[in-house]
Amino acid sequence: MANVRRLPRAFKDSGLPFYPSDSAITGLRIGAEENTRAVSDALFEAGIYAPAMIYPVVVRGEARLRMQVSAAHTDGDLDQVAQMISRCIGQASS
Repeated sequence: MANVRRLPRAFKDSGLPFYPSDSAITGLRIGAEENTRAVSDALFEAGIYAPAMIYPVVVRGEARLRMQVSAAHTDGDLDQVAQMISRCIGQASS
C-alpha cells in the first residue's frame, strides 16, 4: 500500500495532473488523444507500460494514461517515471 500512496505523491511533486485513487491503478490526464498516444508510445519504448485511455473509453479531450504500481517498485522507480512522463508530455506538446 505504500506505493499506492507514493505514486500520486511523485506525480504531484512533478506537477502532473493525476486522478486521485486508493487503488494500485491511477489515471494521469494528458488531454489530447494524439499527445496521449505519443506519450504512451515514448514510455513503452523506454520500457514503461502506460496504456493510453482514449475515446470512447473516456470523454473526448480527457485522454489519460493508465498507470499501475506494484510493491516491487522502488521510490526511485516512481520518481523516475514521473520525471520521464513530464519530459514526454513536453515533447508531445511541442
